[in-house]
Amino acid sequence: MACVTNNRAVIRWVADVDQLWPQTSSSATRPLTVHWAPNEAVQAALDRLSQDEKAKVLRFHFTSDAKMSLASCLLKRRAITQICEVSWHEANVTLDSNKKPCFVPEREATGKTIAFNVSHHGGLVALAACPGSATKLGIDIVSMSRADIATVARQGFETWVRTYEAVFSDRELSDIVNFVPPEGCDPQAEIAAKLRHFSLHWAMKEAYVKMTGEGLAAPWLKDLEFLNTRTPRHANELSLESEYGEAICDFEIYLYSERVRDVKLEVQAFRHGFLAIAASDRSIDFLPYTFLSLEEISPT
Repeated sequence: MACVTNNRAVIRWVADVDQLWPQTSSSATRPLTVHWAPNEAVQAALDRLSQDEKAKVLRFHFTSDAKMSLASCLLKRRAITQICEVSWHEANVTLDSNKKPCFVPEREATGKTIAFNVSHHGGLVALAACPGSATKLGIDIVSMSRADIATVARQGFETWVRTYEAVFSDRELSDIVNFVPPEGCDPQAEIAAKLRHFSLHWAMKEAYVKMTGEGLAAPWLKDLEFLNTRTPRHANELSLESEYGEAICDFEIYLYSERVRDVKLEVQAFRHGFLAIAASDRSIDFLPYTFLSLEEISPT
């Protein structure tokens, strides 16, 4: 499958790092970067990075983190080369004034610029990108873990949620705490449903502040509210044989109690338990998420 771009749309690519670099019997028992990195396929991918990028990847102690860092570097370079029409070695990422990754072309006369953002979680790395630097993009990907469920079961859901009071408004906290799971859930499934609803709120806020470039340190974080939310259903809940479940955007965004209408934000459910949220500061088409192979991410 070719990597599709569109001059008037946001591409959304996903890399599954465990499919790009499968575990061997050795790496499964010793999941450390020092044992994973010498692999021939890994070395070939690392050789496509700058020395700074390579050092950043190898700085991670655990293989899972190093894999996601490597995939992130490759995805960004792939998007830059395709959208900006520059060579692979010219597709170097730098940081803007907000410490947000960006691309500054060496040859300004080409006029090709790009907006992009990357997120990684649970072995998946997602990238959103579009031509031009005027658009602001944010993306976040989340899923819950067994450890989250165990922690909530031990602490109690409301007590656990209240540790995030600095992030959410009172109305959001009330919505999260008072969320009612579907009928018929056993205790563990009930916690899982509540955590998914919490993750939805968290990831929407994360995608929004990544779009602005201010991150979770934004002074208006508690004044940014997502109301009338619902968690999209995954493919298995819809009896679909697909990677992708429901995509929704029928919620309301408020900042300082004023309705925000010039931001596009979409929530996509995919695989089992993952949510991906993409945000743009203008009305622009979002292309469907596409899982890329290693050959598509890093063509030779």
